[in-house]
Amino acid sequence: MSVRIGDTTFGGVDATAMRHALAVAGYPERPSLALLRSPLELAGTHLVLIALLFGLISSAALTCGPGAAFLAELFPTRIRYTSLSLPYHLTSAWFGGFMPLTATWLVARSGDNLAGLLYPITVTATCFLLSTWLMRETRGEPM
Repeated sequence: MSVRIGDTTFGGVDATAMRHALAVAGYPERPSLALLRSPLELAGTHLVLIALLFGLISSAALTCGPGAAFLAELFPTRIRYTSLSLPYHLTSAWFGGFMPLTATWLVARSGDNLAGLLYPITVTATCFLLSTWLMRETRGEPM
């Protein structure tokens, strides 16, 4: 088995040469976020990351709760299960399945560890805008 870093191929493990090859290829020598030993050591980047994750968790909670009730009202009873299940699972597989790959690509492409959050935030914001614009009110309509 061999490992290739940039133009250099290694047949075995030579930690010093591998570190040098990684530095030449442009990889950082240390993580961009500092290691935390206590909550008092939180830096600005950590707080931004926590805020972004809290925003994603909040948007997921706001979607999953009323989303099921809204979708149940949207379709007639005879086709409700298929109408809900098929798009739900297709979009979960498509957007959720490609999220790790896309997030990794964004981080590798930009060099910023937080760039991977761009994909889920963009998808969430797009879904929010489209649903706000396209959803109709079903109150008062027969189920």
